[in-house]
Amino acid sequence: MYSKKSEFVIGSRGSNLALFQANQVKNKILKKTGIKTSIKVIKTKGDIDLNTPLPKVGDKGFFTYEIEQQLINNQIDFAVHSLKDLPVKLDNNFKIGAVCKRSSPFDILIKNNQIDIKNKNKKILIATGSLRRGIQLQTLNENIQLTDVRGNIETRINKLKKKNWDGLIMAKAALDRLKLDLDYYEFSVNEMVPSANQGTIAIEVCKNRTDLNETLALINDNQTYEISLIESLIIEKLNGGCKTPIGCFVKKTNDQINISIFLSNLSGTKKIVEHLSFRNGKRSDIINNVMTILNEKGAESIILENNRFIK
Repeated sequence: MYSKKSEFVIGSRGSNLALFQANQVKNKILKKTGIKTSIKVIKTKGDIDLNTPLPKVGDKGFFTYEIEQQLINNQIDFAVHSLKDLPVKLDNNFKIGAVCKRSSPFDILIKNNQIDIKNKNKKILIATGSLRRGIQLQTLNENIQLTDVRGNIETRINKLKKKNWDGLIMAKAALDRLKLDLDYYEFSVNEMVPSANQGTIAIEVCKNRTDLNETLALINDNQTYEISLIESLIIEKLNGGCKTPIGCFVKKTNDQINISIFLSNLSGTKKIVEHLSFRNGKRSDIINNVMTILNEKGAESIILENNRFIK
């Protein structure tokens, strides 16, 4: 049985990208269940504080707290997020009830000027709010200079043009969803391992809302959900949040699973990059194998070092 409610309410942040994602879920619910669904825009601390650099932001609740409070109070039924923006481990009241089919997981460089990011004879200024992206970028070219940027996608692009930066790093999924016609360079996974769950839309619900289970099952993409579990569990074992320079990308076929990992200390002086392949099998066995390999490469010492500096 579907929920007895005649209408669902989705909670979402108010950016164009967030609303695109909420509308995608809204349309899926309508198509699969016939139940009318509305979208309620909720402003979070992350929408108000546009000055604090992301590496200095506390993981918990910066982009989600206000939305989750409305879930608890039954003011909304679903919360729709970019899965990569959620804490690796949710509060015990919540769960990821479903995910949409993953869009591109990769990072891109929006070009403001005609640049070659591998040209080591010229200073290049690139905007990013991500330690993961910045460290991997400077690994490709040590002459690249970084500047911090915050705000929604349109705000970042406007800053790129106004300040005449050479480029801006963002997720390709955002460009695709907003249908922006911009000159860009797409990084391969060998050049830049993306954030875990980048390109995946998540539907968060309260665990006690068992009445939503059938609806969630109908809109869930099972392949993406399984991949998201693997990426999230690896990041959790590596103690990774938005303050940690860490990336994870999983690609799964019928008989093989490919896993790319990037892990760094905060200064970028110690890095681990691994591209691993395993036969498909039990999830826990695969994750244990990954961790064994990473720990042999020094992952534990990097995590301990990061924990000393991350508050």
